Amino acid sequence: MTSSDEARPNAARIYDYFIGGNHNFAADRAAAEQVRTLFPSIPNGMRMNRWFMHQTVEELSKTSATCFSIWPAGFPPRAISMSWRRTRACCTTTTTR
Repeated sequence: MTSSDEARPNAARIYDYFIGGNHNFAADRAAAEQVRTLFPSIPNGMRMNRWFMHQTVEELSKTSATCFSIWPAGFPPRAISMSWRRTRACCTTTTTR
């Protein structure tokens, strides 16, 4: 990653900031705070989205599902990664630009 990448806000890192992660930079945090002024409840919505994704994968891992396809906008939490490994599922993550 170059310094120019750190200077430009990135949607995935902004999402990471809002859910309490540490994979973000000053430019991401500044952009996130600008978004928060327009939409004060956005961090809660993003945390609820992450919780829902976690719960969904947990429930699917208890079934005979053999493949999960998840489209995150951030880094998957460790618990989801562990669920993927437990089920030996073919997991694809796709981000849209």
